[in-house]
Amino acid sequence: FVELLEVLREHREVVLTYASSSSVYGANKEVPFSEVQRADTPNSLYAATKKADEAFAHVYHRLYNISATGLRFFTVYGPWGRPDMAAFAFAHRMSTNREVPVYGHGTPQRDFTYIDDVVAGVISAMALGARRAERRPVLRPMSPPERPRAYCEPPLPRPPRRSGAAGDLQPGQQQA
Repeated sequence: FVELLEVLREHREVVLTYASSSSVYGANKEVPFSEVQRADTPNSLYAATKKADEAFAHVYHRLYNISATGLRFFTVYGPWGRPDMAAFAFAHRMSTNREVPVYGHGTPQRDFTYIDDVVAGVISAMALGARRAERRPVLRPMSPPERPRAYCEPPLPRPPRRSGAAGDLQPGQQQA
């Protein structure tokens, strides 16, 4: 991540949108989570690396005027999600008339985000960042052909949904 930020020091006109994670909230007990809450007690190495990315992005923004937006995703699910995720495990247990394990006396709550909503949010964040970059003064002259185009072009069309024909991998299944 730091190598990417170093490249952006030379290309300040490029706007970075990157994935963080709700895991950064770690041992935070206050719910619902909010981006203004402290997130300095990670519970895993994964969470610590995501929090470190956020800290590096913040420092590079302050020192070098780099535009970066980190998006903290909560559990993302969709038709091609991992079969070990809770949503698939619960659905599988219910469809086979097996009990769904309940922890914490049924009081824990969790946010789930559908993949299409995540994609729409990422595209919106990238578009917003591109609009802000157009208004932001750039510290070196830049000709129009240098302007980053990938962030300003319309999204690619969605691929068609799988038909479920024989031999197709179904949502929640792993490749054999």
